[in-house]
Amino acid sequence: MDHILVVFTVLLCGHYVAAQNKAPYFFENATMNGFHVSEDTPVGTVIYQLQGIDPNGDQIFFFIKPENEELVVNKNTGVVSLKAPLVYNPLDYERKFTIIITDQFGVNTQLGISIFIDDANNQEPKFTRDTYQITVPESTQVNSPIISGLSATDADYKGAPISVTCNISAVENPDQSQRLSCETFRVEVLSSSNREWSGNLILQKPLDFETRFFYQVPLVLSDGLHFNLQSIEINLEDVNDAPPLFERALSTIIDENMPAFSYITNVLARDGDVNKPRDIAYELTCHNDSFSIQSSPYGQANITNLMTIDKESDLFQERGFIMLCIKAREIISPGLYGNDALTTADTTIRITVRDMNDNAPTFHQDHFNVSIYESIPNLASLPDLFMTVTDKDSSTANSYDFVLMDHTDVYEMHPKSGQGQTIGVIRVIDTSKIDYEIGPRTFILRVEARENFGGIRLTGTATVTVYVLDVNDNVPQFRQSSYEESVKENESEGHLIVTVSVVDPDSGNMGSQGVRFSLVGNGAHLFKIDPQSGEVRVAYCDTPGMGNCIDYERKKKYDLNVIATDELGNGLTSNADLIINVLNINDNRPVFERGEYINSIMEGKIITLDPLIVTATDRDGDSITYSIPRNQQAGTFWQINSVTGNVTAISPIRFEDATTKDEGFFQFQVQATDGTFVEEAKVTIYVIDVNDNAPIFQQAFYREEIPENTGGGVHIVTVTATDKDSNATEFGRIEYRIRSGAEGKFEIDYKTGEIKTTPAAKFDFDITREYNMIVVALDGGNPQKSGTATVQVEIIDENNKNPYFRPTTQRVDVKEDVAIGTSVATIVAQDPDANVQLEYSFIEPQNAINPEGRPVDPARIPFKNWFTLEPSSGFVKTRQKLDRDQASVLTLTMRVVDISASPRQTGTGTLIITVLEVNDQSPQWPDAPYSITINEEQAIGTFIMTLIARDSDDSIASYQLVNNRYNFFAISPSTGVLTIKNRIDYDIPPYISSTTFTVLATDSGFPQRSNQTTVFVTITNINDNSPIFDANTYNTRVDENSPAGTSLMTVHARDKDREDYGEVRYKLDASENRFTIDKQSGVITTTDKAKLDRETQPVIAIQVVAYDSPNHPTVRRNISVPVYFILDDINDNKPVFSSAVYRVTIIETIDIGAPIIQMFVTDEDIGINEQIAYAIINESSVPDNAYELFSVGKQSGRIIVKSNLRGHAGAYTFKVNATDRNGRGWSSTATIYVNVTSAVNSPPKWTRPPYTNFTISVLESQYLGMLVYDAHAEDNDTGTTGLVDYSFLVPGQGYVAKTPAFRINPVTGVIRAEIVYDREGPEPRYVLELAARDRGSPRLVQTRFLYINILDVNDNKPVFEMENGKTKPIEFEKVKETAPVNTYVGRVNASDADSEKYSKIYYYIISGNDDNTFYLESTTGKMYLAKSLDHEKQSQYLLYVFATNNISDYSVKWKRRRRSTDPSIATVLIPVEDENDAPPVFVGFNSPVAGVGEYYGCISNTASYGRSIVTVSATDADSQGPSGVRFSIASGNSRNGNDNIFHVHDETGLISNRLLLNTFAFQTFVLTVQASDSVLATSGGRTPVTAKVKIFVTSTDTEVKLVINQKATEVQNYVAQIQRILQKQKNIHYVCITKIRDHLRTDGTLSDSVADVFVSAAFVNPGSQTGYSMYSTETLANELNQNYTNKQADLDSLHITSINPSEESSSFLTREPVLAVLIIIILLVVMALILFCIACYCIAGSRTKKTDKATAAQRTYIYQEPVVEHVKVADVRPQEQLPVAQPVPVVQPAPVYDNSGFEPEDEYAVVQKRKPPTEQEPVIVAPVDAPSQPDDGPVPVIETYPVDDDNTFPPLPPPITDEGPLPVIETYPVDDDSASPPLPPPVTDEGPVPVIETYPVDDDGMEQPPPPPAEFRSHEPNDIEVEIKEDTPMSTPVSTPKSSLRHSSPPTPRMHHQIDTEIRD
Repeated sequence: MDHILVVFTVLLCGHYVAAQNKAPYFFENATMNGFHVSEDTPVGTVIYQLQGIDPNGDQIFFFIKPENEELVVNKNTGVVSLKAPLVYNPLDYERKFTIIITDQFGVNTQLGISIFIDDANNQEPKFTRDTYQITVPESTQVNSPIISGLSATDADYKGAPISVTCNISAVENPDQSQRLSCETFRVEVLSSSNREWSGNLILQKPLDFETRFFYQVPLVLSDGLHFNLQSIEINLEDVNDAPPLFERALSTIIDENMPAFSYITNVLARDGDVNKPRDIAYELTCHNDSFSIQSSPYGQANITNLMTIDKESDLFQERGFIMLCIKAREIISPGLYGNDALTTADTTIRITVRDMNDNAPTFHQDHFNVSIYESIPNLASLPDLFMTVTDKDSSTANSYDFVLMDHTDVYEMHPKSGQGQTIGVIRVIDTSKIDYEIGPRTFILRVEARENFGGIRLTGTATVTVYVLDVNDNVPQFRQSSYEESVKENESEGHLIVTVSVVDPDSGNMGSQGVRFSLVGNGAHLFKIDPQSGEVRVAYCDTPGMGNCIDYERKKKYDLNVIATDELGNGLTSNADLIINVLNINDNRPVFERGEYINSIMEGKIITLDPLIVTATDRDGDSITYSIPRNQQAGTFWQINSVTGNVTAISPIRFEDATTKDEGFFQFQVQATDGTFVEEAKVTIYVIDVNDNAPIFQQAFYREEIPENTGGGVHIVTVTATDKDSNATEFGRIEYRIRSGAEGKFEIDYKTGEIKTTPAAKFDFDITREYNMIVVALDGGNPQKSGTATVQVEIIDENNKNPYFRPTTQRVDVKEDVAIGTSVATIVAQDPDANVQLEYSFIEPQNAINPEGRPVDPARIPFKNWFTLEPSSGFVKTRQKLDRDQASVLTLTMRVVDISASPRQTGTGTLIITVLEVNDQSPQWPDAPYSITINEEQAIGTFIMTLIARDSDDSIASYQLVNNRYNFFAISPSTGVLTIKNRIDYDIPPYISSTTFTVLATDSGFPQRSNQTTVFVTITNINDNSPIFDANTYNTRVDENSPAGTSLMTVHARDKDREDYGEVRYKLDASENRFTIDKQSGVITTTDKAKLDRETQPVIAIQVVAYDSPNHPTVRRNISVPVYFILDDINDNKPVFSSAVYRVTIIETIDIGAPIIQMFVTDEDIGINEQIAYAIINESSVPDNAYELFSVGKQSGRIIVKSNLRGHAGAYTFKVNATDRNGRGWSSTATIYVNVTSAVNSPPKWTRPPYTNFTISVLESQYLGMLVYDAHAEDNDTGTTGLVDYSFLVPGQGYVAKTPAFRINPVTGVIRAEIVYDREGPEPRYVLELAARDRGSPRLVQTRFLYINILDVNDNKPVFEMENGKTKPIEFEKVKETAPVNTYVGRVNASDADSEKYSKIYYYIISGNDDNTFYLESTTGKMYLAKSLDHEKQSQYLLYVFATNNISDYSVKWKRRRRSTDPSIATVLIPVEDENDAPPVFVGFNSPVAGVGEYYGCISNTASYGRSIVTVSATDADSQGPSGVRFSIASGNSRNGNDNIFHVHDETGLISNRLLLNTFAFQTFVLTVQASDSVLATSGGRTPVTAKVKIFVTSTDTEVKLVINQKATEVQNYVAQIQRILQKQKNIHYVCITKIRDHLRTDGTLSDSVADVFVSAAFVNPGSQTGYSMYSTETLANELNQNYTNKQADLDSLHITSINPSEESSSFLTREPVLAVLIIIILLVVMALILFCIACYCIAGSRTKKTDKATAAQRTYIYQEPVVEHVKVADVRPQEQLPVAQPVPVVQPAPVYDNSGFEPEDEYAVVQKRKPPTEQEPVIVAPVDAPSQPDDGPVPVIETYPVDDDNTFPPLPPPITDEGPLPVIETYPVDDDSASPPLPPPVTDEGPVPVIETYPVDDDGMEQPPPPPAEFRSHEPNDIEVEIKEDTPMSTPVSTPKSSLRHSSPPTPRMHHQIDTEIRD
């Protein structure tokens, strides 16, 4: 029961599921029903995809039923693919299937479908037969079918209709049978479809078995896509259709009197059919009664005579020969002979009888008369002269030469020889000797005909008289090329102007008597010319002088052309220019453009608001003069330019000067006159009033005194001003103001001018002793006018201030040998009070130190008594003898007392006196003598060595060479560095191998001392020269085929070196095996591998190498040269004919001398070896008469007809030899076959040209198609044979109707031009061989030569020489600028291709000569100087010269717009050679006063030797320019017994100091610097030019500090502006800006946002020696404060926050040497303690932690001064090694102030820290020469702080602390003292810190330890990582940041670098 329940349940569920499961179905358009697929679809192609869906979402599958072999479906995707190829069957192309879609449960949908297979064109068409082969008879008729019923099929139903074509291109490499087949056969189409084709193969050309017996016809079938090639083979069947052919039938020559039955010749004929040829029978068809023919066994027939031959018989009498007729018959069968055209053949042979010589040549008449024109051309025959000469003999017996007996230099006979009957003509060979005008006019010529063959030679004679006729060959020539005359404009009719005349040497009317004149040109109708006399007169006109008649106002010049024509006006023409200038007659009045002119003028002006120009015109063109009538009052105020009419005031116009004062205007008349007529116009000018009067004070200066205790509101003074302008207007109303100087202490009433003190005014005499106020009075004008007055208020002092020294510490240097009582210094103290009385004295303490720096005991050495101070004068004088060894520096305390004060007032100061040693030691050379060895040819400037001298007293000032014999060396004056100065060549005379020179060293002591030493130099030879061949290339001629060992040539090279380096050897390339060269002699010879064949390689090129130094290959030098062997030809090649056989058929009527065959021979040899000589070979087989009938040109190779061929018809065979070397070398042979046929018609005869060599002339430059000549020939024959065709006979082309230059009408004979002829072209003359041919068979031809001369016309303009498509520039020789006028400059030359008649050239300058500096002869092209030259104004001239044929060429105007390619315009360059005639001119002044040519500069009194101050510059207008200027100081360069204080560089103009200036503080120098150009300076020329240079010596006691509220780096950008603003201040003439730095606060820190600017200033002081003085610090500060208070001259624009005196200029270190020594000692003690601590720390650390490594960073702040204040760095080298600094030029780009004197220029490396350049910050490049390091070790690198000139140190940054040990590196710059800076506090930390301290020192010579090498690893740009070992000694420099090197960028106030230091074990 349970089982049943389960089954039931399953069935029920299944039914339920089946009831719920819906069947899947196909998509409507995805069933493939009706789908078409092409039968050519490839297997595997997807052709369809079945698609469907299941509504339940079940998976579906696809199937096709029934399964088949063609299609397959992917059950999962429904993709249907092709499984097997498809084949289209028109009866079965439908396929039916059932497609099924089912789900996974088997529920499915089935659908019946059909698909269709489409046909594809995939089968090629085919003929129904595989092969076609057929045989046809050769006699098949054209258009007959060869193959009928050709058929082809195509299995496809698609495709184009089948086509069949004969296509030879379908065959690869077709043979002849295939190539001709498509021309012989064609395809005929009967029917065609895409399935079937039918047609026939048709014959379209006759067949000939004898020519071709087999054809292959390529037929191509195509259905549009596929092609099939089918070959049809056709064999021809021979048919007996060819007549016999004569193979040999030669004419022959027999001797007269030959006996009967003698053998004469034989003939041979064969059957023309190839297959089964028949035998031949012969018979004679003419003259068979005199001759017979018999067949021989060999197929030929022999001809014999039946009678004795008689030349005079009737048979031979007429022509001397007979034509024997021969017939050949085919023997069809025995007894049956052929009798039709296919079985018989006919020929003729000529039998000529050789005659005896018994007749002389005879002219057809004895005398001939002929007339010729003098213009007959060369090679033209004399007209109508045909001399017929007859010699009745034949063969060579009738051959003769023509000989002309007279005037053979003018005429010649043509032809040179004749035979039988010949027509001879006489030709002209030199037409220049035929001149009717010169003569002779008659020539008598004798002509002979001389036989030229045989033993007996007979002669015939005739006489020819030639009469010369005149032709019009001379153009009328005017006696002048141009005429220029003048005529008045009102001249009457008939007035004779000029008579023109010509000369024409021709006769009659062709000459002068037939000349007629005419006049042409614009305006020619106003004149008339007599046609015969040439008189030119005024023609009739209705209104003479006006209207359309001659009127000057209408036209001033007539350019006419007079034409002269001979032959009564119908002949040749020439022309001349006639220029008629019209003379003006004053017949018109001037006319003003306006009747009245109105204008205005501002009061006080001379010129009106708009320029007042009155203008009048005069039609006559007369010059007009303007004036103001004298009777007018306006004439006192106004004037008029008499030429321009410009009206201006005589002087500035005032409003009150107007003629109508109430209205303020002028009115007057002006006149215009042309000298005859006067016209007037009215002028009105209004005056515009202006404020032209300024207020004027009654006094310019007011002075008042007030006591110092004056209070506020006190009346001082009242100022008063007046104004001339009316006080009724604003112009006259006055207001008062104080412009400046009140300083808040005074005020003014603006109406009354009363000045009084302000309510809060307080006065202090010590601050301001007087007030200078500028009071201004202003009127009410706009703009206002003002007047000024000065009000000076003096403050009356009270004595209440202490005196003081300024500066507090003063210095003086005294030489130890100064005399007792000498004043060494003047002490001046200052007291702010007035009227004081000061006394001076020395007080305690007084100290001194010796040269070793130790204090001096005054008890032992009484140095306190060495000097005395005078109480009243302040003079410090010596009281005892000085001894520097006991005391070198004295520090004395001074006191000043104001004894006029009560109680007395005092002040103290310090005087430091330095005792200077007197120089008594000369420099010494410790290493002398010197001996060096150098190589030759070292570069100029090469370092050799450094020569060092030492001096125990002073430094070395300079080195110089005093005996430098060869000038090889140079020495640096400052460093002693020895360098190469000039080239040292060991190899040139005088062959210097050693030399010596002397060096002089001079110390810097006073007086200077010197010492010299000698240097011995050995010069070593080096290999510095390569060999040089004697020639750039070598070439020689060598016979080809030269044997091995032949010496060809010798090459030679030289080497300038000496010894082994100069030995030359030779070699060839290793790959060259044809030649060998002797390595020493250079002889080149051939080897056994040399194959010298000129025909293969006519030139052989090799490279020969020459090398030197055979014993020193490592320094060897070499050079190569090309060598060319030009192979000379030897005769080793035979001539080769272009063809071994030549054949030609000619007619017996051909002319004697006619060429019939041109043979061509080539010979690979050249020269004489290729010159061929031709000759006919004399062989026994050659017919005898062949030599008589034909000849060959020995050189031309042309076979010509030698004798008359009439009666000689037949076939001729002979051989020709071609022999090279002109007949003496190798030979080759060719066979000649000539077939002479009988003539049946007569040749044409020429009527035009009338004779051969006829000459005509045509003009050049005409037009295409121009008629040239009408040629004509006649033919008396009838029918078509009488028709004549015309052509040209051109060698190599035959008969043509057109040549490149001509064409001839074949029917009419008219010759026309094919080109435009150019006489100047390559062919000024043409020779045409005209041919007239009839239409007979064969065609007969007659030729005649026609000569055509091209006549010239003026069709070429002059041209200059061209280069690269442009006229070649013409450059004349230099012309000296001092050359006088009329100096010949050069000549231009153009060429004209025209004849002389048209090639006259005229030259014009069209551009570049605007100032008429040059003039050019128009006819010669010669150019001359017309004005003086000045190289300084113009160094060269560029002219454009125009060449033309016209003497008056108006195209010159537009030719100015020249084109570089215009060949008639040439560029002419004329350089001007400079003469040194211009003096130098100073430039680049920097004077504070505009326009003043002076230079200014400043320098500190503490500046080192050689400091740059200022640069002067000059230029020279001469060619050398600034480089040729030399500078020197002329005056002002000495003071106080010191000479040459300053030095100027003679080339750069840089001025520097040559002495230390510490004793010249406050002083001013005025130097006179002179400049001279180098040429004049050396030649003693003109006086040099001079300029003033003012140099101000500043000190710290002249400096004022300006505190400016801007960054120092920004202030540096405006230094020039600051300087200009300060120089505008009152009483300040020149300002020196000495330094710029970051502001130093009172707490000692620096501010990077505020700048301190230190300035000094000079003022004009007429009482001083130089006119200038320097302000003291206090005075300058007061001046600037006062101006700043008054807001003067833009001071407020500088953002100045305070103006203060400079700080104490000298630090206590500098002023107190004793204290400095104590500080040094303390520092050394502290340093020792620090080093001890470091050592202890290091030892302890190494014991406990050897492997630990610590890193530390220390930040070093660099406070950098501006670029103008460099840092000084101590040099640790010994003193004797220090170089003397030289002035270094410093480039100063704007806006940096020009005060280079304050820029340090030490030659030592300057440490600078600068930021990268910006656009606002100028870059100053100052080249610095760093001294070389001494040999004992590297120079320590020193990091420095820059310092100011006051020698104070910037505050040090606080030390950096860290948690770990930090090695600290501190660096400090110091000043010029010997003292060391104070040490910073040591760095403290939790543990011991090793501190490494380094200090630069000054020039005291203290040594510093050299740094050990350091290893650097690159980190960030501002980080440097350094590795140091743990045991590194103290004070060892371990790093040099890169920023410490020299930089060219502007400085930044503060930069820092971080140094990471790692201590290693």
